[in-house]
Amino acid sequence: MVDQKYLSTIILSTIEYDDGLVLTFNEPMTLKPYPDESGELILCDFPFIGSFTYCEIHEELLEDIKEYIRFCWDEFALKDDNKMTLDAIEVKRTLHSTIKAKYIGENE
Repeated sequence: MVDQKYLSTIILSTIEYDDGLVLTFNEPMTLKPYPDESGELILCDFPFIGSFTYCEIHEELLEDIKEYIRFCWDEFALKDDNKMTLDAIEVKRTLHSTIKAKYIGENE
């Protein structure tokens, strides 16, 4: 069973990646982890992109969240609209209206 202390709210305002990419949310993103039906996994929804991530160990959750947001940024926000479905373009627009990207060392 997932311990309740591992289900506390996660608030993200900035995520920094090893390659220097910094993703900053226009408003802090609030995520509320919850257990799956079996009580063995921790789930976390991303309401602004209509998806979720999960893990077995709480310590992995924040890393999974960061990786998933980076995946979404790379796969949607940076793609050419002509190579995307309408649903994917909507995700891209949501990402761009929610997050600002910058590489460390880049001019403001």
